[in-house]
Amino acid sequence: MNQGQETSNDITNAFRENYYRLERAVEAALTTEFGDSVVLERLREGLGDFSVIVERHRDLLDDDEAAIIATNITLLDEEVRRAHRQALDASHHGTHHPVTYVYTGNAGRPRAVIDRDWLAWAHQNRSTSAIARYLGLSRQIVRDALIEYGLAERQEYPFEVQYSSSL
Repeated sequence: MNQGQETSNDITNAFRENYYRLERAVEAALTTEFGDSVVLERLREGLGDFSVIVERHRDLLDDDEAAIIATNITLLDEEVRRAHRQALDASHHGTHHPVTYVYTGNAGRPRAVIDRDWLAWAHQNRSTSAIARYLGLSRQIVRDALIEYGLAERQEYPFEVQYSSSL
């Protein structure tokens, strides 16, 4: 094997190694249900950069080899683009809102039901007023839910109510 053939094989192997590295990175990023949009964006950039390098140095590769690498990069880029779009769509759905409104069939407003696990966590970290403000509910609704779920006990009103008979 002559020096030119050896160099050509080294270049081809370097392109293959870089491609396989990118392929493993894409595979790892796509194993999660909703990939990290930042990681996927970086992979897209890496694939784009590699595609430019392959195109720029296409004459150093065998025609079939260059075509296969270019096609595979395009396919990987499409997979990453699809996963990136899904990750962004999922992030735009927002977070789980802990309040569900149940229509009782009776007249009036629907009943606000607060997620028990979320309320237990929130009650350990915030006051009833802060929770009510965050949820956009009254303190009484939050207090009733805390008592209903056994997260707090009903307390007596601390102030004695005195009525004046002279009024």
